Amino acid sequence: MEQLFPVHAVAAGKSARPLPRAGTVPDWPFVQPYLDSHAATGLLVMKDGQVLLERYQYGRNAEHRFTSFSMAKTVVAMAFGGWRWPMAASRRSTIRSSATSPHWPTARGREWRCAMC
Repeated sequence: MEQLFPVHAVAAGKSARPLPRAGTVPDWPFVQPYLDSHAATGLLVMKDGQVLLERYQYGRNAEHRFTSFSMAKTVVAMAFGGWRWPMAASRRSTIRSSATSPHWPTARGREWRCAMC
């Protein structure tokens, strides 16, 4: 992929946080039919900070590099939503109330109302 598109190397951090695995892998009968009918290279299901299920196909595994293109935006949005959702569920709020918190100090002055809150 590096020959087709410009890339930016990101240095690895000093330490990585492990993703702990759940004690047992759930026996969900719908996982393989889903993978068979969708062109998904991998599927990762997490709950409460633990990996419940991790599957790959097309000869890939957890050690392969994968060019995600704009998929990273979705992952960041899910992470932000997971952090913000408890606040939105407890009270109707604007992003401003979240943005002025110490968790996101650089967003001050960039308020907008959440359409789904």
